Amino acid sequence: MDVWHHAWVTLIVTAILYPFFGALAFFAILGGVLIDFDHYLWCIYDRKDLSIHRAYHHCKYGNALNQLHIFHTVECWIVIIVLSFFYVPVMIAGLGMVPHLLMDTYDMSVRNRHDGRTISIITWLLRKRKKS
Repeated sequence: MDVWHHAWVTLIVTAILYPFFGALAFFAILGGVLIDFDHYLWCIYDRKDLSIHRAYHHCKYGNALNQLHIFHTVECWIVIIVLSFFYVPVMIAGLGMVPHLLMDTYDMSVRNRHDGRTISIITWLLRKRKKS
């Protein structure tokens, strides 16, 4: 899904949270938009390329299989959920992640691309091991 869709939804989430949390509401941007930084990390790992432009193009138009986007994994969600009980900024970032992940899931369903990104670090490692 295009980053601008995530940005607009995250701005709405941030605006809703602002009356309750003040400036801390901006942590929703971490969960709602900056979560996609892992796409760039994947391109650095997989393609050995530091170009943000080529990474964006690859993520938007590429058809790679079994990509590991670490911030989109179940393991990351568990860490965020646990930490959110102790740290309000992490909770707010988690609240920004929820619509982002729902939008990604919807987008992958519409485009029938469920095999493009793994949902778990463990399953990614197992798939990678089977290929070897």
